[in-house]
Amino acid sequence: MSQNGETEELDKVQPQDISLITGPVNRLDNPTDREQSTILHGQEAWHRLGRDHSWEDWRHVGAALLIGRSGAMREAAVNRPVGRRYNVVFAAWLNKFGFENLDKADRSRLFAIMDHLDEIETWRATLTPAQRLRLNHPSAVFRKWKSANAISQNRRRECERFDGDRWEPADPPEAIATAMIAKLTRSKAAAVASAILKALEGKVAQLQSIGGQDAT
Repeated sequence: MSQNGETEELDKVQPQDISLITGPVNRLDNPTDREQSTILHGQEAWHRLGRDHSWEDWRHVGAALLIGRSGAMREAAVNRPVGRRYNVVFAAWLNKFGFENLDKADRSRLFAIMDHLDEIETWRATLTPAQRLRLNHPSAVFRKWKSANAISQNRRRECERFDGDRWEPADPPEAIATAMIAKLTRSKAAAVASAILKALEGKVAQLQSIGGQDAT
């Protein structure tokens, strides 16, 4: 199963399987005016993508596929895009509207993109025009966004981890104490302070002992 839940069995659907569900497919052939417009834009975009790639065209195709996926799920009476009946219905929809030659990996990435479109568009807005122009294929866009998102999440976790307890040896003692207390309970802070003093006394005694041995 792909990352967005679409089963790979979809590509194993045979023509004879599609012919068994003529009724449901006919019902899917009657979308609302808005859906029909979206599908038409997707068909036109898919035709253009045969000559050249553009991000806007892939978005149009993705919007059309979402309509097909939702319709196929309704017809198959499932809440996830999986199962034999869903596969057959959706394969029939792809054939009916001319998307049957869309590579299954590209289709999978496109679904993943459409499921995270707002986040991906926000990320794309941070890119330079030249970068956006180059990143116009679903697989490349999703891979780059996922990588950038992982880096961003790691940085955020690091900031959360150190928020309030980051300090440097050169910081004033009061600032170090404040940073430590922010992460500790009162009793724990007192115990740590006592342990620091005890460790410091032990280190001083050790240095004095070494100094006395050297003197002899």
